[in-house]
Amino acid sequence: MERAFERAFSRVQTGVAAAIPDPAAARAAKEQSEEERLRSETAPMTAADAVARITLAFKDGDYFRMLQLPRPDADELGRPVWSCSDSEISKAYRRLSVFVHPDKVPGEAARQAFEHLNQAYRELRDPGKLEELLRKAAVSAAADRARREAAASAAERLEIAARANERRKELRKEETQSFQAQVMAQMMKRKEAAARKRSAASSYRRRGDEEGEEEGEGGGGGGGGGGGGGGGGGGGSGSGGGGGSREQGRGGTAKEAGGSGDEEAGEWQRRKSSNKKKKIVGV
Repeated sequence: MERAFERAFSRVQTGVAAAIPDPAAARAAKEQSEEERLRSETAPMTAADAVARITLAFKDGDYFRMLQLPRPDADELGRPVWSCSDSEISKAYRRLSVFVHPDKVPGEAARQAFEHLNQAYRELRDPGKLEELLRKAAVSAAADRARREAAASAAERLEIAARANERRKELRKEETQSFQAQVMAQMMKRKEAAARKRSAASSYRRRGDEEGEEEGEGGGGGGGGGGGGGGGGGGGSGSGGGGGSREQGRGGTAKEAGGSGDEEAGEWQRRKSSNKKKKIVGV
């Protein structure tokens, strides 16, 4: 009897507790419902909802939604596809920063939203960070597409698969051609660099040869001068030699003159002796 009474009392107590609303649960449900509404909102941000939407996008890590930029997609090879330029990112940042700038919108929530917006802007402008964000977004986009395809009919799935196969072939062909073009461009750059290097080396050698020739011509001129001096000295020696020859010539002339005098004296003696003989014979 007591047990039956306890069971009945527990059922009543549980029913009463369920009938009393939980303020925390009600608040959480309301916040979740509001977040879902903000996530699905596609209208441009305004001053009324910019702080809440930027804060929620930062919480979700969705910088593309925060700046209201087109979402990246993935091609049939799973690679990210996104066509926004840096100028478009800057334009979106400038437009939204007006709604949360601390100088124009007071409050801690606005200040934090402005910091979140600045962080998203910096990372979307950083090539390394952007590549990581695009890769994650491409995975998410491919998963969304797979879910949509799974919900399609069998005929639709066959048609989607056929189109995807054709597109993959085209993308692989383009990828191969692009790779070949890159290889050719690198080869051309290397050839041009090698040609410039050879040209520079040839010019350097040519300048060295010309400088060597100029130095050789300068040394030859100096040797010529020395040769001229040597020639002058030779001329002096020649003059001295000539002087010696002239002296020898004069000496020889004097000897010749002396020799002629002896011959004349001898001839005179012979003639005198011959005259004496004639006189003796005549006597």
